[in-house]
Amino acid sequence: MHRLPRKWLVLGLALGCLPADTRPPPARALVRVHPSDSLLAGIPAAATQDGWAIEYQRFLLGLGRVQLEGDRCVTYSDADYTRIFDMLQPDAQKVSEQYALGSCDFSFGVVPPSEDSLLGQGVSEADSVFMRTPGMDASVPRRGISLYVEGQATQGNTREHFAWAFRRRVAYGNCSVTLDGEQVHGLELASGEEQQVEIAISGEALFEDDPDPEHAQLRFAAFAAADLVSGNADGEVSLEELRDTKLSGLLEAGGYRLRSSADAAEVPQFDGAEPTLEDYLYASAFPGVARFRDNGGCEVRVRTRFDDFE
Repeated sequence: MHRLPRKWLVLGLALGCLPADTRPPPARALVRVHPSDSLLAGIPAAATQDGWAIEYQRFLLGLGRVQLEGDRCVTYSDADYTRIFDMLQPDAQKVSEQYALGSCDFSFGVVPPSEDSLLGQGVSEADSVFMRTPGMDASVPRRGISLYVEGQATQGNTREHFAWAFRRRVAYGNCSVTLDGEQVHGLELASGEEQQVEIAISGEALFEDDPDPEHAQLRFAAFAAADLVSGNADGEVSLEELRDTKLSGLLEAGGYRLRSSADAAEVPQFDGAEPTLEDYLYASAFPGVARFRDNGGCEVRVRTRFDDFE
């Protein structure tokens, strides 16, 4: 849909010469994000297959870039900015407000924040600087942080700490949810309607051994072994230690597989002939953190480049 440049809109309003908008009033879609129970209360040992209890101490997330699109979707405004969220805050938080009519495809992104990103509840300016500061991992050159997690897992008297910065960008598109046995795509927006759209942030996703939550089991033993058995046994599970852990050498390796996508070229492949636990965490588990309307799904594109989403 063609839009006038902002400066002409402002001038037109000042002169009173803009034509009246004869379109029907749009629907308002309030997009919110909320944490899963496991983020706030932790994952008890009884919920994991190997008896490890897991809890989070920090969970900072860059999320936004919400877009409503499609041939049968009439958009009235764009609100594709991003926010930084502390997902250990108990309340649902606003992502953006969208105004549109019709059958609209729904998409959003998990991305490193910018200087213009808004700060969610409990997020400090120091957190914003931390998330925006470029750094490096094995596959992403000098980029900010899309997701930062810190926590610990315990089994008996054994305790393992983890602090992981994820620098890839994840685009979620063509989102849908199953309601009463029927798959519903995107949003249906009628004139004057108000609708809430929830994005759930999962505390389980990083430790599920399958990218499909319906088939996944929660495990931590392989992460612990990366430090205790093949690593330096300092009580810290690092991404470098996960990079040195071959999936083929894990007892539960059969469950760890690459996330599927509508466009396989958009999903980073496991490196080399012997994929690692870091590959799985980054390419398969990390994208599962954000879930459309709690139990819905989206087509996922994981990006290593810093270009804009298409």
